[in-house]
Amino acid sequence: MQSLARSVGNQISVSKLANETAGDSATLDRATVDIYLDELTRLNIIEDLPAWNTHLRSRASLTKVPKRMFMDPSLAVAALGTGTNAILNDLEYMGFLFENMVVRDLRVLAQPLGGKVFYARTHDGKEVDAVVELRDGTWAAFEVKLGASWIESGAQSLLKFASNVDKSKAGDPRALVVIVPDGYAYQRPDGVTVLPLSALGV
Repeated sequence: MQSLARSVGNQISVSKLANETAGDSATLDRATVDIYLDELTRLNIIEDLPAWNTHLRSRASLTKVPKRMFMDPSLAVAALGTGTNAILNDLEYMGFLFENMVVRDLRVLAQPLGGKVFYARTHDGKEVDAVVELRDGTWAAFEVKLGASWIESGAQSLLKFASNVDKSKAGDPRALVVIVPDGYAYQRPDGVTVLPLSALGV
């Protein structure tokens, strides 16, 4: 759990988990790690975020490796035995925890509608943090940012990603949204919505 917690919100392979968990002088079989992951999933401690696979206009293929997520990001904090001060001093890690929290909320909101939550990342590094897709194929993309200074980069990432999706196969996105911790909701001139977490689902 500590190894998963250190990499929360990121892709981490079974091989890497095996190496980190085994320690310096031991080996851990990949099959054993798979068993642990299955049990943690069954106990509702972790839930992988699968990759969204659809047609892109560009030649950049989408990665298929899932992101490792906790059902609640507080479980990752508890696993590491860390506290508020340490997290506030590590903004990158706090960003991963915030992303995990947003994904959790998106799942809660999407499931009653028959929707599923994914993430999308091309092999050349372009990414959107979350894609919600409903049963009829309707989809929306989300970027998660810790503050206003990152809204512009989030919006540009969403617009670039959406422009590479083959609309003849996936259709136009229902929404492109940058989610931030606080503030107020508004729509930018480029059509991207900026939404505080407190307004999600309102």
